Order: sequence, then C-alpha cells, then structure tokens
Amino acid sequence: MVGKRGKRGSTNDTLVPCGPDEVRMEDGTVRIMTETELLSRRIDDATEESLDATRRMMAMCEEVSPLTCYT
Repeated sequence: MVGKRGKRGSTNDTLVPCGPDEVRMEDGTVRIMTETELLSRRIDDATEESLDATRRMMAMCEEVSPLTCYT
C-alpha cells in the first residue's frame, strides 16, 4: 500500500506520534517546533508544576488545619 508508511510530513490516515519537540499541524503533518514555541512550552510546563505544588501545599494545610485547633 503506497502512502501508508506513516512518514513524518505525510498526510495519510496513519497518525505518527509527535516527539517532545514537534507539533502536529491541522492537515496532519508533523513539524519541528520553533524556538519561541519551545520556550512557551517550557514556561507552560514550569507554570503547571508550580500550580501542582501549590495545590499539594493547600491540601496539606487543609489536612493539618483541624489538628491545630486541638493543640
């Protein structure tokens, strides 16, 4: 079958997984991210990690809060 090999940049039915530094276009092709996109992804990842840490900290504070009333 011609066109079913799943090569990067092809527009066939088989979706090739994107790498961490790649982005899938609307037409199904895969291209390497620009430097701006890579920096934006790093910023988003750092923001998400910070929000997760804040959520964990708030959950710990909520767990400990009732205990401090009895000490």
